[in-house]
Amino acid sequence: MRSDGVQRFYHDFRGHTSRPSCEPFAPRAKADMTETCDQNIVVLFSGGKDRTCAAWLLSQRFKSVHLLTMKTGTAQSVEKCEVSVQRLQKRCGKDKFVHRYVDGSELFRKLHFGNAAETRRLFGPTAESAACVTCHAVMHALAIADCKQNGIRWVAAGVSPQSRMSFGQSLRGVGAAEAFFARYGVKFTAPLWEDP
Repeated sequence: MRSDGVQRFYHDFRGHTSRPSCEPFAPRAKADMTETCDQNIVVLFSGGKDRTCAAWLLSQRFKSVHLLTMKTGTAQSVEKCEVSVQRLQKRCGKDKFVHRYVDGSELFRKLHFGNAAETRRLFGPTAESAACVTCHAVMHALAIADCKQNGIRWVAAGVSPQSRMSFGQSLRGVGAAEAFFARYGVKFTAPLWEDP
């Protein structure tokens, strides 16, 4: 898939006629996905276009795709998730995708607000910039727990080089996530970064 392939897929998938232009990017090394057709994978799923595209791409390589959506008590669109799940199931079959919500609100509050003094020291007078980091940390921890509980050895994120708005979306952030998951024996892939 070319660098603008994510946008093209999403707009075709949604039936849109106009497509935004995208700049090329340097791809990340691909994860070794040999012999994955009989395995399951967890996709960190918000229902957005990048995560939906990643889930669709991975559905072609894995037996089943488990879409994991975290609830933190902050503003999020449950409807967007449900619509995206329905579209994926309609396109690839209901048995290909399993969607579940996990509650990360308590862990998020403990990490983000429980260490408010340290957060302010690290991120300045406003803790808003740390919220994304905390959210990613909580989601990754919950994904590890979900993998262990369900015997799944793969996790994927829909982070995209088109959306470099936070550390978690950057190539360094993807590398950090991969190292974190590897500590717990879980393989990580970011298909939108790995496929040029």
